[in-house]
Amino acid sequence: MRLADDYQPYSNIKVADLALEHLYRADSLLSSARNWGLADIFGGGIFITMAKRKKMEDAQNEMNEARIYINQLLRNLNVSGREQYDDFEFNDISSFLDFAGAAISDLFVQNKIEKARNQVLETITKVEAIRRRLQELSED
Repeated sequence: MRLADDYQPYSNIKVADLALEHLYRADSLLSSARNWGLADIFGGGIFITMAKRKKMEDAQNEMNEARIYINQLLRNLNVSGREQYDDFEFNDISSFLDFAGAAISDLFVQNKIEKARNQVLETITKVEAIRRRLQELSED
């Protein structure tokens, strides 16, 4: 990663912290959705499905907020070879299938939750690395 000459380490550390706050909350919500999803697979009902969907929706909102800060951070740092952070979206087909109640649809949705959580964990690792590097540069 190549940093622009005029980066501002302290303000960029704050932006990284804000992104991480949202990512940590998304991870927690996805972990909860995963647990609700397991209950749904093993005989859940409409209330369990609704609780799981609420956690997924809240996680999506957190990922959207994190995306704003991550893209701002990458712009601020003028990272060459910059990757755009794309949030994972739960689509309408998974919502429809989830409420259909079939075990196969529960497994499909569970897989979507796991993929989203893995993406969030990978993104946390990357943002934490950027934050550590900014912290090192600010101490020099």
